[in-house]
Amino acid sequence: MSVGAATNIAHALKKYPALSQEAAGIIYMGGDIDVPGNATPAAEMNWYYDPDAVKLCLAANWKKQLIIPDDLSRHIRLTQAFYDRLAVSNTNPITRFILSGKKTFTEDSANYVWDVLVPVIFLKPGIITDLQERYITVDSTPGINSGRAVSWTQHEHNDMKTGRGFPDGVRKADIVMGIDAPAFWDFYVEMLTMK
Repeated sequence: MSVGAATNIAHALKKYPALSQEAAGIIYMGGDIDVPGNATPAAEMNWYYDPDAVKLCLAANWKKQLIIPDDLSRHIRLTQAFYDRLAVSNTNPITRFILSGKKTFTEDSANYVWDVLVPVIFLKPGIITDLQERYITVDSTPGINSGRAVSWTQHEHNDMKTGRGFPDGVRKADIVMGIDAPAFWDFYVEMLTMK
């Protein structure tokens, strides 16, 4: 799992290139596929920090690549209802710690959910409702587009099955663009409130 800039995974691939083929696959939290970035207008924060590392990882021959981008995070927000559900089950040190922050939210608060999406989707892939297959890379050129995710879909001049027509080094990935939000919250609350 790459939850962050992917620098450590890029270092591992440089030291041990067979990693991508020996692993079952990789999951990334990052990228802005069809939305503006959250670190710059062009780039999502995780991929903005080290676009060279992300580019190297995306170009590796993984058996499977799954990307959970900022596009999805914009639709999954922390709300007061989440904290209210935890308060009802305030039964362990984790829930007590979370609730000690005395958070309150309004309807227009931008309390996005990011990294926790990765383990929940890994453990409960059935909650995915919109999975898009694309070829993808990241712009690592210094400048205003550094860190921008660049993706391709099927077009008359390319072939998603064979990779024909795509730039060298660009690989296929599955991108999670939608999930069953109530199922996500149910599972997340269940995990946090386990005794």
